[in-house]
Amino acid sequence: MKLGSLLAAAIAGVMLPMGASAATVGFATTPPQQLSEWSFNVGSITVTVKGYSYTRPAQIGGSVTPFDQADLDLNNQGLGVCDDLNTKPCKNGMLDAIPANGGPEVVVFSFSSAVTIGKVKFNQNDNGGDDVDLMTSLSTSFPLTLVETRATGAGPQNDTFTLGAPDYAGVSMFAVGIAGHPQNPLSAVSKQNGQANSDQLRLESLVFECVAIQGVIKADCNKDDGDVPGPEPVPLPAGLPLLATALGLGALLRRRKS
Repeated sequence: MKLGSLLAAAIAGVMLPMGASAATVGFATTPPQQLSEWSFNVGSITVTVKGYSYTRPAQIGGSVTPFDQADLDLNNQGLGVCDDLNTKPCKNGMLDAIPANGGPEVVVFSFSSAVTIGKVKFNQNDNGGDDVDLMTSLSTSFPLTLVETRATGAGPQNDTFTLGAPDYAGVSMFAVGIAGHPQNPLSAVSKQNGQANSDQLRLESLVFECVAIQGVIKADCNKDDGDVPGPEPVPLPAGLPLLATALGLGALLRRRKS
């Protein structure tokens, strides 16, 4: 079950099909980096990434307020979360559900302008498959809302979740959490296995696109100068530019004769 019916009214009028303006952000980094938070620009959009612990709600549509911010860990396999926020090297840089490592853990993306989340790709998921919580917010403030729980495939493969409208359109925050089988009773993997699992993975990439609000794109995901473009100018009818030029020249000649 998804949260589409609850979000549909809130995002009415906020639609832009995934297309040429979609941006793909890869998280594989060499050499490895450990950051308390990470901000970067994609065109005129500023994206801020943070890691936390969280408690998943009992049902889809429940509220999530992350706590205990933790360092981010980036390496050549992608993005994960450390066990705590400090200057020491990560003991475990995976996004994981193990309580001893700070789990359940969540990566939260905040966007300076509303976006549609198109895809999220994973790497290094464990051999039993992983239960992934997907959360959003229409603002840049907590709480988040649990939209759905999905299961990745078994083995260290590069799973991709395709998202998009209506559940992931017009959002200002998007979060990926991993809570482990016992805490995810709604997950198909939990029902199949029925036992604890050391769920852990990394985020390899994220695809998102700027959205249009009442027909106007408020920000350009591919624009590099940081300016937020306004509405496109209304084109003149065919032939009108030539007429305007002719009238202008005529006025100039009259002024010279006088």
